[in-house]
Amino acid sequence: MDAWKYIQNAPIIGNGLASLNTFGAIEQKFPHSIYVSSAFFGGAIGLFLLLALFAQLAWAALNTEEKTTKAFHFGLLCVPVIGGLTDLAQVSKSPGELWYILWVPVTIIIGHSIKSRREQKQQAQ
Repeated sequence: MDAWKYIQNAPIIGNGLASLNTFGAIEQKFPHSIYVSSAFFGGAIGLFLLLALFAQLAWAALNTEEKTTKAFHFGLLCVPVIGGLTDLAQVSKSPGELWYILWVPVTIIIGHSIKSRREQKQQAQ
């Protein structure tokens, strides 16, 4: 509930990444949801960008030809998408476990998508 109060103060652009010091109770350091955190720190714009990232990754996974790679991509994507409902802080914080939970799946899916497109272009030529 603390997060929603702050989100209402800056609904479009958010409260900024340095606003952790002003968030709610002392024992509460972040909203415990990647979606609420994105809205808190980045406003509607930040939440939209996070959802767009997940949508783009899901689209890339759907367009993967190989079934095992497609399953791997969706499995990786499930971790931040579902796990982010009840945990995970801001997506741009310093290196930590969030990098393994969010950014490693993102980079793997993007890398496989780029490789797949290159292979398709080479086969077409």
